[in-house]
Amino acid sequence: MPPERGLAFLAPLPVGKLHGVGPATVKKLSAMGVETVLDLRNLSLEFLVTHFGKSGGWFYDVARAIDERPVQPSRQRKSVGTERTFSKNLEDRSVMRTTLQEMAAQVAARLQALNLAGHTVNIKARFPDFTTVTRAYTATEGIGSVDAIAALLPELLDRAVPKSASVRLLGITVSSLVDVLEASQVAHQLCLLDEILNPR
Repeated sequence: MPPERGLAFLAPLPVGKLHGVGPATVKKLSAMGVETVLDLRNLSLEFLVTHFGKSGGWFYDVARAIDERPVQPSRQRKSVGTERTFSKNLEDRSVMRTTLQEMAAQVAARLQALNLAGHTVNIKARFPDFTTVTRAYTATEGIGSVDAIAALLPELLDRAVPKSASVRLLGITVSSLVDVLEASQVAHQLCLLDEILNPR
């Protein structure tokens, strides 16, 4: 969301949506007739500090979309995937395989850009009646290259889509992700430890 839309976006939200405004504070604000962020924004800094102490200053700022805390993205990516919906139901098996190969290349490129590999490759198929099935293969070693993903697709396709069936959607997802660099470092450390414990 662009910064210029921040105030308008916040205005109608319940005050409880703001960071640091817990249930007790919501109840106290509600007793003052403050239900939305806009209501909170209409209160003076002096009023808020008088009634909420140091937190009042925070409420004053955050109601105005002022937050100086550094952004710390911490959500760990759980999967990388792509899917394609067809304008007409797809019946040709060879086209299905080609489409999955193309998607495998897209997913592999994304994994490489993120320095990730996964342990599970999953394909998704949706049929004309909107029934959706998924089939997966899980490996002990990380899978990240287009060749490694593509090698699993014929079997997964056969397990997901009966020979005579048509599909309206196909998708590929790689999950159970690991950081390739971290995994490489751990493997290197384990090799060194093995050499120390079992010298030749």
